[in-house]
Amino acid sequence: MTKPVPSSSAMRPGLLNDDHAADFLAVSTRRFHELRDEDWMPKPIVLGPRLLRWSLAELEAAIPNMPRQCDRTEPLHLLKARAARSGQTLVKGNGGVGNSPNPAPSGEL
Repeated sequence: MTKPVPSSSAMRPGLLNDDHAADFLAVSTRRFHELRDEDWMPKPIVLGPRLLRWSLAELEAAIPNMPRQCDRTEPLHLLKARAARSGQTLVKGNGGVGNSPNPAPSGEL
């Protein structure tokens, strides 16, 4: 269990460890570690070989760049894999899988 980040601006730390940064973003520490590879996520401040901290100001600035919910119910890579397994084509535009099989190439132009 992590200690809560102080809410008073006078007591707010400028640098957060993994647990506090995850709490700030309202995600688990494990999910926070996964998010580190995202383009919108700020890079950590390296204080030592195994000592990383995140700037509270940079995390606050990154929030508007976080991905928003889209119309798709599944991630695109899962839709593509399911379509490939079933022999269906991915329908562009609606994020769904079409019922038509992949067209066979014909000799006619």
